[in-house]
Amino acid sequence: MNINLLPWRDEIIAINKKIFLRLMLFAVALSFIFLFFIHHILYTDVNYTENYISALQSANARLAGNVATYLDKEKMQKEIAARFLVLQNLQMSRFDDVRLLNDIVETTPKGIYLTTMSRDGNQIILSGSANSNLLVSQFMEALRVSPNMEVTSLQKVEKNEGDKLTITHFDLYVASTLPRLTSEAAAAEKKQKDELEKMKLNNPIKILQEKRDDQNKKIDDQLKPGGQPIGKSE
Repeated sequence: MNINLLPWRDEIIAINKKIFLRLMLFAVALSFIFLFFIHHILYTDVNYTENYISALQSANARLAGNVATYLDKEKMQKEIAARFLVLQNLQMSRFDDVRLLNDIVETTPKGIYLTTMSRDGNQIILSGSANSNLLVSQFMEALRVSPNMEVTSLQKVEKNEGDKLTITHFDLYVASTLPRLTSEAAAAEKKQKDELEKMKLNNPIKILQEKRDDQNKKIDDQLKPGGQPIGKSE
């Protein structure tokens, strides 16, 4: 018969085994929690990076679309502004021939006989004959004083002497100084257009009608006797 003199050792061993198992289970659980936490952090960073890249690509695509739209609108605005200037110049120059003919009639002295008159843009060529060179000089001086014309050159002066008269044939080059929309005027028109757009008017047709009526009134005022040309000061 075996007699155990130290029964408390078995109890201590059993208790130590239970503690060891519990510590092992706690360590395994803690390892799983740590691994899960690390995986969660890494996955969150990767997911955030992917979402950030996706959002950045979407923003770049929208920016490219907005830039393309802006360039198209800017090109369209330039085309509209160019057409607007052409229309403005056409509207301003619709009575140019009448005004030039009127000025030529008023400035031509007696003894000057004009045979041909041609115009290419602002360049006007007057061909004719005179009884003397003094009349040609007077004609040139009268054109210089005219507010709508300016003498550029006198060419092809020929004298034909007859039995009693000496006739001088000449070609006189004259530049028209009638008003035109210059770059400064175009900038003023653009500024005015921008101000009208900022006002967000609800009836653009009425505004265009008012502008056209105002422009017609200015042109009619210039056609009246004693009217001052646009863009010239006394």
